[in-house]
Amino acid sequence: MKKNNVFLVALLLTISTTLSFSQDQNNPWQFTFGIHAVDLDADTNTSFVDFFAVNENWNVSPGLSTFTLSKYIGDNMSVGITGSVNQISKFADDYEFINDVTYFALDAMLKYDLSDLLSCQNMEPYLGLGLGNTNMNDTSWITSNASLGITYWFSDFMGLTAQTDYKMNMDDNGRGNTAMLDEGGTMKYTLGLSIKFGEKE
Repeated sequence: MKKNNVFLVALLLTISTTLSFSQDQNNPWQFTFGIHAVDLDADTNTSFVDFFAVNENWNVSPGLSTFTLSKYIGDNMSVGITGSVNQISKFADDYEFINDVTYFALDAMLKYDLSDLLSCQNMEPYLGLGLGNTNMNDTSWITSNASLGITYWFSDFMGLTAQTDYKMNMDDNGRGNTAMLDEGGTMKYTLGLSIKFGEKE
């Protein structure tokens, strides 16, 4: 698994060096890949300090596990889609399964770039809103998502992205009487490498 991750990173870096990058109307595409953590115990009743209870609540992915492709649509706005996979062993309300449960999420986001508003240079802070679908233990549910992120561009085409998402469960699936998969909200924390591409003539 680790060798495959190294190979994938090397391949993407090699491809990226042949392109010219800047995500705007001339270079509209951005690809981000990285690792993430899922906290199923988070909801609107969670105290601020408990959001950072890493050892108790965070399910950290073992390797490359989240991938985002986005496209610039104008006026500092982009649309993107993210796929994520994880293994969950820490559930809401200290619920336990005999084995880890596989977590899949597919999320769409409308992102607004704040760098012009805040007069940033290499830093690109942004806000996002979207909808998603989460699947665990053969149960799926729709979420509404709010995102806050920042990308530090250390070259014209490559940057480091950190993003936090609050995913609110929109229905009762995942909140069954026997399996407390999702208490009503989920925090997702992502750290990834972003690559800009798609230069037009």
